[in-house]
Amino acid sequence: MRKPRLLIYCQHLLGIGHLSRCLAIAKGCVADFEVDFLQGGPDVGKTFEAPGFRHHFLAPLLMSASDSKLYSPRAGVSVDESLAARASTLQSISKEPFDVLLIELYPFGRRKLGGEIRELIKQVRETNPSVKVVCSLRDIVVGKDDNGRFKNFVEQELKDGFDGLLVHSDPRFLKLSLPFELDPHLKLPIEYTGFVCEPQIHGSENRMNQILVSLGGGIVGGELIEASVKAAELIPEIEFKIVRSPNLEPRFQQLLSGALPPNVITIEFSNEFENLLLKSRLSISMAGYNTVMNLLNTGTYGLVLPYLENEEQSTRANAFARAGALKVLSNFDLAPDQLARSIREALAAPKPDISVDLNGAAHTSKILLHNLKSASPLQNTIEVSL
Repeated sequence: MRKPRLLIYCQHLLGIGHLSRCLAIAKGCVADFEVDFLQGGPDVGKTFEAPGFRHHFLAPLLMSASDSKLYSPRAGVSVDESLAARASTLQSISKEPFDVLLIELYPFGRRKLGGEIRELIKQVRETNPSVKVVCSLRDIVVGKDDNGRFKNFVEQELKDGFDGLLVHSDPRFLKLSLPFELDPHLKLPIEYTGFVCEPQIHGSENRMNQILVSLGGGIVGGELIEASVKAAELIPEIEFKIVRSPNLEPRFQQLLSGALPPNVITIEFSNEFENLLLKSRLSISMAGYNTVMNLLNTGTYGLVLPYLENEEQSTRANAFARAGALKVLSNFDLAPDQLARSIREALAAPKPDISVDLNGAAHTSKILLHNLKSASPLQNTIEVSL
């Protein structure tokens, strides 16, 4: 029997968190679907091999952190040229008969690519009018409502182009957080999947006497690296392993390339992050979606510093701090003596025991497959409070 076909559209513009989550979803769906994966950012070496999985790369686009403008990371290639090349690729792929089109974040984000996404939905529907178009959304959406313009845009796009919304969260800990309230008359089926992470693994009882310090693949948080190096001088009996972020600011790269305390070592950014966590007694990091899921998945206690330019990381970090899974740091806590105190307290604390649904990738596949077989829209099986 033919497997249904799933097309996933993912655009990462700054870090690689969105890409990591989408690839985990794709991996969770390959048992039930033939999966085509559209990656709109540059190739960063993250993929996987499986029967029925095809990874397509669009002409890459990124967004400048300083002015939020799109740009091509390829020298001499303009945004317009990239968009034209992407349109050609999308037009070719959309001729295939897909049963489900999963679009990550849009219309809650990626509005700069709205024209491209709307055209993709149109072309996929022309090939298969019965295709289900679903928005794949993390737990927290950031942004300002701009006197209702954001709300009106999102609701109109959902009404015109989408059949359902999947929220990758466990509502026992964190219900969908939006900068506005969706119109209840929208009647858009909403389903919680659980949080998305790599296949669930169990924490090790034989951890090494080390602390893992990391920033993920983003460009912020260098102050956390600097503070950890200074705190390490006050805790010489434990090793600090610092993961070099590929986008770390030059002044912090210079710090890590200079003279460091004897108990501090640096390693290159790795796709084996969870294996590093499994060997560590403690993690010091930012509080992005994927990093927090990595902590929960490995049972590793974390000291996390939320990115304060928006409320996303603070909201998530505080939710899990209340559950005892981590401690939230502030800028005050980056003073060397204060950070060293927090580290010692965390190392001495009992291991937290919480039950979180981390099977969002597999649940996503089952939800989509069930509703295809039943020929019905997504069913809202969990009570939602928006």
